[in-house]
Amino acid sequence: MNQDLLKNFKQIKWIQLSVMILASIAFFLIIKLNPAMNKSVYSNTVLFTLCAFVWGILIVSFISLIYDFSRIGSFVKMGHALNKAAYLDNLTGIPNRHSFDKVFKIYDTPEKVADLGCALIQITNLEEINDKIGHDAGDFIIQRFSQTLEKVGDQYGFVGRNGGNEFLAVFEDCTSEKMERFFADLQNQVNMNNNEEHAIAPISFRKTFVLNKDAHVTNINQLITLTYKKSFVQV
Repeated sequence: MNQDLLKNFKQIKWIQLSVMILASIAFFLIIKLNPAMNKSVYSNTVLFTLCAFVWGILIVSFISLIYDFSRIGSFVKMGHALNKAAYLDNLTGIPNRHSFDKVFKIYDTPEKVADLGCALIQITNLEEINDKIGHDAGDFIIQRFSQTLEKVGDQYGFVGRNGGNEFLAVFEDCTSEKMERFFADLQNQVNMNNNEEHAIAPISFRKTFVLNKDAHVTNINQLITLTYKKSFVQV
């Protein structure tokens, strides 16, 4: 369900609930504060039937509103689940390529792009692992590397998987020294979390980065494109 539609629907239900509460309070106060009517309710069959009918409508309306609010909660949870499925990589659980556009909308002016750095990280021996050990082992390697990349990268900026063996990182206020620290931390964690424990399938990766302090592009897509071009040249 569209988020704006869901929001409007919820507002309407809150209005309905408020009206129901006010109407119920008014109804009971009118009867309670009028002794003659209060007495008549129990002595006049027609009046009692009418009141019982109104009470029944109020009860059914309250139950209906409670159900509607429970459905709204279900729609909200469903929306969160769909968003998670749409923007997180299915295999690794880290941001996927669909999340890049959403995140990168933050950098919508040349000023915001000016100090960015972009890195492309590629697992270089994934095909070898797939051939020698199997694709399950390859998927395991991608998962382990992604977990490590996210753990390290979150301390620096945004990281995500762009598909296959490729991962992107974008850092603010980025310098060569910052990138080198990131790569060193990533290598150390990969060694500790995988290579020392799983010597049969060690992870090796190649990295390329471009700093906009050197490139002077005006939008983030240009910076990513330059990073890929630099990677192709280095192969």
